[in-house]
Amino acid sequence: MKRNILFASIALGAVFFMGSCKSKTSAYRAAYEKAQEKEVNNPVADDDVVIYTPPVQEEVAVYTPTQTEKITAVNTEDADGLKKYSVVIYSFRNKTNANAAKEEMVKHGYRVIIAQNEDGMYRVIVASYDDKASAVAKRDEVKAKYAPRFDDIWILERMY
Repeated sequence: MKRNILFASIALGAVFFMGSCKSKTSAYRAAYEKAQEKEVNNPVADDDVVIYTPPVQEEVAVYTPTQTEKITAVNTEDADGLKKYSVVIYSFRNKTNANAAKEEMVKHGYRVIIAQNEDGMYRVIVASYDDKASAVAKRDEVKAKYAPRFDDIWILERMY
């Protein structure tokens, strides 16, 4: 008897549960039809449409990681050519290797500067600018022109 009551209770609970969880298609249909009717009766005028236009930025911030170093030009005549941001294509411990790389890039039409940091590394620089955006643009140009040769080209930010 207890077993029949338990079984009947479970069955009744299942029927109630299944009945209350079924989707309310008719309710969704009624809401959809009401929205359609409202749209037909109140069409949107062209004056009511607002198109969002994002504000135009004057200057786009350039996020490119840089390495900051205190450098000096190896040749005094190149000192005026060193600016705040430089495009470095090679780094050497040996000055002879840096000079060979400079000669090679001069043949390609670049005004190359060799600079030395405080740790004695020679940086072979193909361009130097006062603004970061110009340095990034030149880096990307050189990287694309000589790919994959200069995939590790980078921007040096000069400390004074």
